Amino acid sequence: MPFRERPDVAGKVHLMGRFTAQIHGHTIHRWNAGKARNLFQYLVLNRGHVVPKERLKSVLWTGDESSSNSSSLKVAVHAVRKTLNRVQGGQEAVSIVHCDEGYLLRASDLWVDVEEFEELIDRGKTAVMARKTAAARAAYTQAMALYRGDFLAGENADWIIEQREWCRALALPALIWLAEDALRRGDHCDVIHWSRRAVDLDPYREETYQLMMVMHSMDGNLGAVRSWYRMCEQRLSKDLGIPPNEHTERIYSEALGRGRSDRLLATADRWGLSRAATATAPARSRLAPIRKASR
Repeated sequence: MPFRERPDVAGKVHLMGRFTAQIHGHTIHRWNAGKARNLFQYLVLNRGHVVPKERLKSVLWTGDESSSNSSSLKVAVHAVRKTLNRVQGGQEAVSIVHCDEGYLLRASDLWVDVEEFEELIDRGKTAVMARKTAAARAAYTQAMALYRGDFLAGENADWIIEQREWCRALALPALIWLAEDALRRGDHCDVIHWSRRAVDLDPYREETYQLMMVMHSMDGNLGAVRSWYRMCEQRLSKDLGIPPNEHTERIYSEALGRGRSDRLLATADRWGLSRAATATAPARSRLAPIRKASR
C-alpha cells in the first residue's frame, strides 16, 4: 500500500532525502540568512517543545562559528519569521514564539515526514508483536515509501548525523522484516527489492547478501550471484579488513552450483535467513534531539 500525503494540511515538511518546506501550497526556496534554514529544520524536528537559546547556539554554531552573544541567533530567527510571513500572506499556520529563554515552533497544522515515518514504524512493530502480518506489511511499506533518502541528505552537522543514524536504525529492521515476509510469501521480486534497500543502509550485514544470492540463484541469475558476493567481499575486506564468514561462503558455493531450490532454502534457513525479524531499534543516544528525549 503506497503512502499518500495528507492533502488537507496547511504545511508539509520533508526532512528525509531532499529537504522541502511548503506552506499554503507555496514552496520555500529562499531563507534570507545563512543559518535560518537549519534553524527552521531543527525547530521542526523539535516542534511542540521550547528549545533553549543556548542549545540552539551550540548545535547551529560550532567551533570558530560560535559567538559569545546572541546576535547571530536573533538574526536567524528574524530571517525565518520574515520567510514565513512572506509565504503565509497573513494566514499564520507556522510561527516561531519566544518563551522561557528559548524558542518554540508553533505549527498545529503541519505534516512532517519524519514524524509520520516514526509513527508508521511503531505501528508496524505493534502489528508484528500481535502477529498481524498484513497490518505490519502495510505499515512498514508506507514507512519505507516515506524514507526517500537519508535525513537531510548532503548536510553534515552533528545533530543531523545523529538524527540520520536514528532514522536508519528504525528503517533497517523494517526492511529486513519486509524482505523475510516476501520470502515467506514466495515473492522473489519483493525479496530482492527490500534487500537492495537494506544493503544501502547497512553494507556490512552479510545475511542480506546471503539472501540476495539465494534469490538470484533460484532465478538462474548466476551473474548476479557473483556480483553480490564480490560486493560483499570487497566491502568487508576494504572497510573492515575481514573476509566473508563461512555461512556466506557456503551459500555462495551452493548458489553457483545451481543446487536444488529446496537445498538452497534449507541452507538459508539454517543461517536464520527465513526467520521473521522482530528486533527492536537500539536505544536513543544521550545526545538525542530534545523532541525525542522528552518522550
